[in-house]
Amino acid sequence: MHFGNSQWKQRPREEQAETEGTEECEKVAHLLGIEAADLIKGLLKPRIKVQFLSLIFFINTNKF
Repeated sequence: MHFGNSQWKQRPREEQAETEGTEECEKVAHLLGIEAADLIKGLLKPRIKVQFLSLIFFINTNKF
């Protein structure tokens, strides 16, 4: 899936990425029929379920 020209930046002194603007993500979220905040959270903090535990991984700008 193509997210247009969405820009991501890395937080200082951290490994987690964040969005520079939400306009492109809002357009994609509208097309998918979901909230923009949920889409951004799902991209930046994916969850992996392992048996009974739910693990959250933080994504940095190198992964995009």
